Order: sequence, then C-alpha cells, then structure tokens
Amino acid sequence: MLDALPDAVLTSDSAGNVEFLNRAAEQLSGHTRETASGRPLGEVLPLGSDVDDTPLESLATRCLRAGASLGPFEARLLEGRETARRVVDVSAAPIRNPAGAVTGTILIARDVTHARQVVQQLSHQATHDALTGLVNRAEFERRLTQALVSATKEGCKHALGFLDLDGFKRINDACGHLAGDELLQELSALLRRCMRARDTVARLGGDEFGILLEHCSPGKAVHIAEEMRKVINDHRFTCGERTYSMGVSIGIVPVRGDSASPTQLLSAADAACYQAKRRGGNRVQLSVYKEASSAAPRFFSAEAQASGKVPLPRGANADIHPAHPTLSGSHPQSGRPRTARA
Repeated sequence: MLDALPDAVLTSDSAGNVEFLNRAAEQLSGHTRETASGRPLGEVLPLGSDVDDTPLESLATRCLRAGASLGPFEARLLEGRETARRVVDVSAAPIRNPAGAVTGTILIARDVTHARQVVQQLSHQATHDALTGLVNRAEFERRLTQALVSATKEGCKHALGFLDLDGFKRINDACGHLAGDELLQELSALLRRCMRARDTVARLGGDEFGILLEHCSPGKAVHIAEEMRKVINDHRFTCGERTYSMGVSIGIVPVRGDSASPTQLLSAADAACYQAKRRGGNRVQLSVYKEASSAAPRFFSAEAQASGKVPLPRGANADIHPAHPTLSGSHPQSGRPRTARA
C-alpha cells in the first residue's frame, strides 16, 4: 500500500538505519530497498540547509534523540548527482511499540522542486520588468519605502536617481520597436554593471529608469550617476548600416530621515531629471534640501561647488538646483511640465 503513495516514505530502526523505503523513496534517493537496507537514513537521503546546502544531521537521529516529531520543513536533497539541487518538504516521527517505547522512525518527503520554481517564477514576474529583467516600478517603490524607513529610524543616508534616455525616441522611430527593445536591453545590462551589490536599478516605464543607492552620500551618488552617464554616452548601437549614440539625463536626490514621502522623492528626482534635460541633457543634476519651518522638507537652490555643502567628485557634470514637486501644468507624477521628449 505504501508503494502507491506519491510521497517518499522511509522507516528506520532504533539505531537510525533504514529498514524500508517505498517506490517513491527509491526514485527520490536513487537507492533500491536492497542497497538502502541497513544503511544510515542520513546517507540514503542526505539533506542540506535550504539556504546554503549545509549538511543537516540525520532526521532519524534527531527524531530518536528528541523522541518527538520534527517538521514539516523544506530542505535540499544533497544527492550530488544533479547540478540543480532538488527541494523536498520533509517531516519525521518516532515509531513506538505498544508499551510506548521508541523502536524507530518514519520519514516522509515530498519533492517540491517544481512547485518552488513556479512560485519563484511568479514572484520574479511580479517584481521585475519582462523586457529588461530589471526591477519594476512597484518593487522599486517598495524598496524606496524601506530605505526611507531605515533613514528615519536608523539615520541611514541613501540616494535616489531618476534617469531619462536622451535620443531614444529618435532611434526607436528610425529603427522600429524591436530594435528599440534590443537597445533597452543593452543599456539595462550596462546600468547593472555600474551598480554596487546593495543597490537597485529599475525600469520605471518606457525609457525611464530609477536607481536606489543605499548607504550612499550625495557626492558618491553623483559619482555613480556620472559613471552611468559616461557608459551610456560611450555606447554605440548599430541598426542596419547606421550607428547611433545617445545620452542620459539623471536627477539625484538624497534620501534622509527628514525626507518627504516616497512619492514626493520620486517626483523630486524626476523634476531634477527634467532640469538636466532643460540644461541641454546628457548630464547629472543633483537636488539637495533642508528642513523648512513646515513639517515637510523644502528643496532649495545653491551653486554646486560654491556651496561646499555637497562634496562632488572632481570633473563631475552636476549642478544643485531647486526641485519643485508641484508645478502648475505639470507632469501628473513628477511635477515635470508636459513636453515632448527627445
């Protein structure tokens, strides 16, 4: 009857050695009843941490020692015969005789590898852009919210950037949408390489991107943004017999404990990006702010190097300017005046 079950079932004696396994357990472990009988259960079905594959103590041994049920929990099967580790949901319980003494254990395991992959795929699709593989806007805003919380509660300093490609529409119109998609994929890969491991780059929509630089000073943020600008400016895209170049306008704002809401921060970064475009494009524009008499912080204007309040890397193409999240006749999300994009 146990052979008809879809789950793997193994039993051990009081020493933790295998006495029985059903057909599902044979398929899962790669052992037959003959090769598994009398061997330690932990050798027949070696399990590792679901986090880092660290080998786990035999469930039979743990169950016998505790005299109580264990699990269910997920672990990786360390059979060593496959490149991709299989994930199993396992539980164990003691077997007792009529007198109540523990005489062995029973372990039940279910292969949940496919189910885990489906969940991971759905989770990835929900949080990433399908075209570029970058984080999408919803996930980016969630991470920005977390960064603002850490800035408020722990005093951490972060930076937020808004990027808008200069000249993308011209290339997209001339070469077609498929070529435009290919260019976005190439540029997304370039942006990834400029980021630190803890940072986030996201596609916010169309040819707009966002960057969240954690534990990053304004000066360092400008340096990273300037590297991104140079990389994109140096990139060449070939379509047919023509080769195209382009630039990017980048707006940077600090994320501090006295920052506004995530929505207002994004609007301010977007407005800073718009100022970069107004000044000719293909440049980095830095917005800084200080607390005003009101509860909300106020963005103010100052000269970049002259103020001395925001250290910038030598040669960085950046300005400090006012970023007003609400301007009359403005972009519905950014405060950007409605205008055709390059």
